[in-house]
Amino acid sequence: MQPVVRYARREMKLTVHTLSILTAVAGIAAGQTQVDLRTQSKSIDFSAAPSTKPFSSGSSLPAACSVGQMYFVTTAIGGQNMYGCSATNT
Repeated sequence: MQPVVRYARREMKLTVHTLSILTAVAGIAAGQTQVDLRTQSKSIDFSAAPSTKPFSSGSSLPAACSVGQMYFVTTAIGGQNMYGCSATNT
C-alpha cells in the first residue's frame, strides 16, 4: 500500500506546483498598465512640443526641422497648410 500513497503525494505536489506557476503568470499578465490620455489627463496639448512627430503646428513655419517632420500652418489656406521636411532645415 505504501507505493500508492507515495505516488499520490508526488502527484499532488506537482499539481500544487503547477497551480502556483499559473497563478503567478496570471498575476503578471493582469498587472500591465494601459494609459488613456483622453480620460487620464488634463487637457494636454502636444502641438507646442518641439519634437512631436508627425505633426507640430503654429502660425508660421519653423526656422529648423528634421527629416520626416511634418508641420501644420494654422494661418494658411486649406490645402496649402501642411508641410513636410525632406532635408534638414529646409
